[in-house]
Amino acid sequence: MPSTVTRARKERHQATALVSRHGVPATALRRTGRTARTLVRLGIKYRKRLAPLYATAGLTGLGGVLAASRGGVPTAAVLSAAGAAALAWRLRCRAARKRAATTRVLLWYLATTGGAAALLLTMALMSPLTPPVPGLTLLWFLAVAGPYWWRRRIRPVVPLAGGEYEQVWAERIAEPGKALPGSRLTEVQDLVNGYGWKATIELPAGDLTAEQAIGAAARIASAYRVSLASVVIERMPDGAEDHAALTVYTVNPLQHIHPWPGPHVLDEATGVAQIGVYADGDPVRYRFWRAGSGPVHDLISGDTDSGKSRLLDLLLATEKHAPLIHSWVIDPQGGQSLPDWQDDVGWFADSVEEGLLLLMAAVRVMYQRSAVLSRTAWTDEHGNRRRGFKGFTPGLLGMPLLSITIDEAHAVLRNPVAVLLCQEIAKMGRKCGVRLRLVTQMPLLDQLGNSHVLRAQVAAGNVIVLRTSMAISGLVAFQSAFPVYPHKLPREWGDGSSTSGLGYALGPSARPSVMRTLFLADPLRWARSGTETLLEQAAVTAAGKPFATWRQRREERWQMPVDAPAFALETESETGGLSLPQTPAGQEAAARAGTCKQAVLDHLTSLDGAYAYTGAIARALDLPLQTASSALARLAAEGAVTKVARGTWVIQHSAREAAEDETVSAA
Repeated sequence: MPSTVTRARKERHQATALVSRHGVPATALRRTGRTARTLVRLGIKYRKRLAPLYATAGLTGLGGVLAASRGGVPTAAVLSAAGAAALAWRLRCRAARKRAATTRVLLWYLATTGGAAALLLTMALMSPLTPPVPGLTLLWFLAVAGPYWWRRRIRPVVPLAGGEYEQVWAERIAEPGKALPGSRLTEVQDLVNGYGWKATIELPAGDLTAEQAIGAAARIASAYRVSLASVVIERMPDGAEDHAALTVYTVNPLQHIHPWPGPHVLDEATGVAQIGVYADGDPVRYRFWRAGSGPVHDLISGDTDSGKSRLLDLLLATEKHAPLIHSWVIDPQGGQSLPDWQDDVGWFADSVEEGLLLLMAAVRVMYQRSAVLSRTAWTDEHGNRRRGFKGFTPGLLGMPLLSITIDEAHAVLRNPVAVLLCQEIAKMGRKCGVRLRLVTQMPLLDQLGNSHVLRAQVAAGNVIVLRTSMAISGLVAFQSAFPVYPHKLPREWGDGSSTSGLGYALGPSARPSVMRTLFLADPLRWARSGTETLLEQAAVTAAGKPFATWRQRREERWQMPVDAPAFALETESETGGLSLPQTPAGQEAAARAGTCKQAVLDHLTSLDGAYAYTGAIARALDLPLQTASSALARLAAEGAVTKVARGTWVIQHSAREAAEDETVSAA
């Protein structure tokens, strides 16, 4: 290998020296080569713009070849006849496709083709460089290039006048081979605010459907020379498949900021609030709960600077001032994503570990409420005595809606315990008044703990997708409910201002139309004002000590040095992957979690051979249900306990005697 490299270097030096002896430095040759390559690339890139120049150069070269040959003049005559035949064939094809050339274009075709034939014969007779041939060539170039470049100039977008909308539709959209062949535009009228116009699309029955019209939005935007965000195609109110509603905005009203008017946007009778506006001024509705059915989960996604944090500020402000909602928040970035809410919600978990404690408490609250709601007796409107509530409405039996927001959800859902807890809440929370709001940059499965169940449950509620960078985001989040393109939304408006808040929403408002969220100017003001709705006492008891002492734990963490990690990374442990805080209180909890298997064994020993249920053991020891179940499974594998039935356990006789002997020995 070294000999080969050395030989190549010698040959390169010899070549350089040889070139230098001829008076042309190698560097000059390299520069010339780079310049030539650049010119070739530019020529290929702008080949359509430079077509007249290429045609003139080709005609001149061909004329020179014919002038130097013996039969140049007859050959030029044959080539001219072939060019005339090619032009006639092209005009015939255009007429067959019902795209016949206008009179002006036809005259240009004839003049350029006839001029090229005459010029070629002249060059064959005389020579391309013999006067007056160069002057005639220049005149032919100007005659060809002038109209060609003028027709392809960059034109400013001029709004169409009334009556031209149908003409553009017929020529660019409804022709055979176009976006919607055979369709027709009817009932065209300008919008009242002057921002654009609307019409009805009549589709050929049996050939096209409203879904195909919605999918053709990009081609319709191209036909009318507007952006994709300015074209809205929706189904008709009656659901007819042979019609669709079209709205085209020449001036996008969403460029203007729409301020949030206040918490009164929430209708407490229906659980619906306004969170944004569509381009036509209609409100974007968002559902917190459905009366008699229960709360609705959320899935919110969008890129950085797309407006997710401002939307969360708006939702949390609405919850803070609603007398029927109690909010918990998980922000794994230490509170940096939602800094204004760290002290003004029921529980603010600023790490993954604290978030796990919050989710465990939420599951305990959920099961406690389920037990109460399932056995409470009540009388319906017909006077019938009934027992148990099938659904949930905030305020039922004094229970407020518990709303859990998980920002940067992908960081939390990397922990398998968090995934299991969120799945439990997503599946059962609707009947117990607990809702889940997952916020992530990408709604992909790996960002949601690789849980199909979790994504399906949250995507069945409110789905909001702000501007994204990947085309798959809208398809995955909306489960193909309607074709939208959040990755094509602009990052900035024409004046350089941000398009933050621009996106699509699926919920009570299920329109495939671009919307923009309302703007909350001062989140801290709304966080500090209002009265926080408290949980009922039974739920507080079920949430336990972690809920009562979360502020104390946070103060202890804040007293630690900044350069020391407040929490360890997620590691495997006795709690199934849960890594607990390493604070004085956290060390005690970690020690208890590390010996949870022994604690379960001691509890079963104290029952003196009586049966015990998994849930009862978890409540007695203040352990998460999943942790108690895992400990019992390990004890059963070791032969210390026996599984009598599903969720029912009893201690083995030998294990009870060993535990008693150990207690006596210790005494």
